Amino acid sequence: MNNFTSIKQIILIIATAISVSVIGCSTTVAKADNVVKNTNEPPLERFWENHKCGFKRGGKIVIKAEYDFVDDFFGDLAIVSKNDKYGYINKQGKVIIPLQYDFRLGTFHDGLAYVKKDGKYGFIDKNGKIIIPLKYDDARRFNEGLAGVKNNGKYGFINKQDKVVIPFQYDSVYIFRKGLALVQKDGKIFTINKKGECVKFGCTTTTDKADNEVEDIDEYVKQFINEHYFAPFRKYNKFGFKRNDKVVIKAEYDYVHDFSEDLSVVGKNDKCGYINKQGKVIIPLQYDFGTGDFHDGVAYVKKDEKYGFIDKNGKVIIPLKYDGARRFHEGLAEVKNNGKWGFINTQDKVVIPFQYDFAFTFFNGLILVEKDGKTFYINKKGECVEDCE
Repeated sequence: MNNFTSIKQIILIIATAISVSVIGCSTTVAKADNVVKNTNEPPLERFWENHKCGFKRGGKIVIKAEYDFVDDFFGDLAIVSKNDKYGYINKQGKVIIPLQYDFRLGTFHDGLAYVKKDGKYGFIDKNGKIIIPLKYDDARRFNEGLAGVKNNGKYGFINKQDKVVIPFQYDSVYIFRKGLALVQKDGKIFTINKKGECVKFGCTTTTDKADNEVEDIDEYVKQFINEHYFAPFRKYNKFGFKRNDKVVIKAEYDYVHDFSEDLSVVGKNDKCGYINKQGKVIIPLQYDFGTGDFHDGVAYVKKDEKYGFIDKNGKVIIPLKYDGARRFHEGLAEVKNNGKWGFINTQDKVVIPFQYDFAFTFFNGLILVEKDGKTFYINKKGECVEDCE
């Protein structure tokens, strides 16, 4: 496999799997059960109306605002909630898996999703069939064939046949990635391989038993701490955060995002802002639903149907003048103007003109775009480099 083919595959995974984890009118980088399709249709976007959530496509309502919570679509299904019960709908708004589960449940990965009912977790397939009984105290999603689950106060890993592959002994666990998983035990964080052996990071002695190298282990540890030590929780239809099962930010918001760069997007009374990990409001709740997380010190925000960008002090650094926006990555961000997507830099200079019907996110200098029904790859100069014909 040549380097370019490898990069293409990674871009496809990223383009179809990145989501922002939003709890409320609702994202981890993972291999989701999602497929890039060649379509001229704009994506489904969540909207909030009269304290209820639904979906629009190209500004038109396709799934009416009737839910208390909606998540982004992963593949053809999205998590929705009504009256404190959760299920899954398809892109036509049809309920595929009835709203019968409790907060919180997961999106589908490796064909399965974890669900919760009466305080116990298990796994279902896309038909709603229970594949692994609801008997665990907590669960993480499947990745690379294994899922972390909790039993009698400790976490271990099971396979899709519900066989315990790595015994219950950890205080917290993360998903497997590149053959390694971060775990915590007796106050120490370290990585294990699929045999449960400590390798590469945090071990008393370092071995070379890992399946693959993890070059960005420091960032991986940071992500682990952010995602697992600050966990959203729900109480009386409001959301807050817990750390180590203790409430650190009370449940007072209509929706919350996972923390990113030490700030979380929160919403109340149809307005969004940002809080820190002490629960202090850093950027006032003045923006509309559709506001994004911070990446590279910048976040896109929405107000009166227009998007722009702010810094961590709340200063507007790119005016709210665009019809759509996505986060900055590798120095560029996708923005929409007059129905087409293009790319700007942090100085708001148009680097690649507005001409695309859809665009994803740059990775290693390449991005997947769509124009006139054709999907192809461009570089940061806007030059087509693959699938050009």
